[in-house]
Amino acid sequence: MALIAFFLGCAHIGMIEGAIPLERGERRLSMDLQVSRSPGVVGSSTGIPLPQVGGAWRVGLGANTDLGVHVYTIGNGVDVRYRFAEKGRWHFAIDPRLDVFVVPIGTLLFYTSVDLKLPLLVEWAFSEHWHATGGLGLVGRQTFFSGGTQELSTSASSFDLLTGGGLRMSYQKSRFQLGISGTLYVDVLRGTGLYGGLGMDLGFGALKTKPSSAPASSGGTMRGSR
Repeated sequence: MALIAFFLGCAHIGMIEGAIPLERGERRLSMDLQVSRSPGVVGSSTGIPLPQVGGAWRVGLGANTDLGVHVYTIGNGVDVRYRFAEKGRWHFAIDPRLDVFVVPIGTLLFYTSVDLKLPLLVEWAFSEHWHATGGLGLVGRQTFFSGGTQELSTSASSFDLLTGGGLRMSYQKSRFQLGISGTLYVDVLRGTGLYGGLGMDLGFGALKTKPSSAPASSGGTMRGSR
């Protein structure tokens, strides 16, 4: 059971987001499946890409910004996406993200992984429904081992700094979105090899919250919702 949790609980680096944030009041639920190889005791030592499933909830905050909350088997993450420029069909955004995972190994040891991702995203809406996104950035990963008994305890830690990026192709129609991503990273500190993976996400929603109706003033005109 601990081994399964370890496989499904490590922070993923096999996907990137698009650069277009949800508008204020819009919401989206999504699920993702990915296979990636990333730094860590299991991932980097075996060289075997590991599967992972997860879910996410996004909400538009307005001012070209939205918030994403991510849930995995043993861990959670949060990101804030900000679109700082838009020119025609091109969109430019940053999407800083923090992921934290705590994985039990047996009954006495715990493996903790903390990831900070700093990507720069460029999305091209080249047709009504098809979008392509490219991303470059850094991933910092701090890992910890801790545990033991009162008489015998152990602890260890390591830090990895990855640089690289990925590509994403997505199909969007009405309240449905399907995305496929691929990423590739290199560890610039320890030179332990190449990392990355492939991922697919399926989203539903972008439902705009209806504003509360205010009573119309005498002689005034009531504006419809957008």
